[in-house]
Amino acid sequence: MKTITVKTQDRLDRALKNRKPDEVIVCSGGTREHPLVVRDSSSVEARDSSRVEALDSSSVEAWDSSRVEAWGASSVVAWDSSRVVAWGASSVLAWDASRVVAWGASRVVARDSSRVVARDSSRVVARGSSSVVARDSSSVEAGQYVSVHKHGISPKIRGGVVICVPHAAELTAEGWCAFYGVPVKRGMAVLFKAVDDDWATGPARAAGISYAPGSKPKAQDWNGRPECGGGLHVSPHPTLARDYNRDATRFVACPVRVAEAVVVGDKLKVPRIAGKTYEVDLFGDRLEGGS
Repeated sequence: MKTITVKTQDRLDRALKNRKPDEVIVCSGGTREHPLVVRDSSSVEARDSSRVEALDSSSVEAWDSSRVEAWGASSVVAWDSSRVVAWGASSVLAWDASRVVAWGASRVVARDSSRVVARDSSRVVARGSSSVVARDSSSVEAGQYVSVHKHGISPKIRGGVVICVPHAAELTAEGWCAFYGVPVKRGMAVLFKAVDDDWATGPARAAGISYAPGSKPKAQDWNGRPECGGGLHVSPHPTLARDYNRDATRFVACPVRVAEAVVVGDKLKVPRIAGKTYEVDLFGDRLEGGS
């Protein structure tokens, strides 16, 4: 087989259009802002920490810490610590400590030490020493040594070592951080906001609030009650922050003081962002060159 390596969208489009039966196209490029996009049932391999977005039943094999966002009925095979966010009816086969966040009716087969967060009506088959977080109406079939964190009564779990997780509303802010695996150092935790191109959301924009990198926004309507409104709302992970702004184009890390925070379901509400914000990607990693 002949390997064609591409680093730009234009080169990828031309390679897919002119592909010969004995050619394998390897993606080795793309950024968070401009991932390489694969469409129309095309098949590629992603290597060298590349970033690929798969659409319309496309197929991607991801290696070497590559990152893939799969939509529609796309399929992904993830190796070597690759990270995948799967939407719609996408299917993912995860190996070698890969990480998967599954939405919609996605299907995931997790092996080795892979980690999966299953939401909506996702279905997961987990083997080896994989771990699964099951939410909503997801279903999990797990091997004997797979740990499954079951949130609420809706997930259907078969096999595995099941850990029933308490409802977030029962927790203190510090307990909430432990619940979501958010490190607390010297009373500070780094949480996340999904924002638009102008570093704001609809409610923030109306209140004149920006989460631009380097800023420390404050709430003018702080009330300290465990309810929506009356403060700034932040999430434990960018993928969870995007629940509240599905059209987000940027993600911001927000250092907060845990002692000031109030639990509001799967968010914390705070009167202010205590440390300077900085831009991250969908996986929570600080972007190179970000403030």
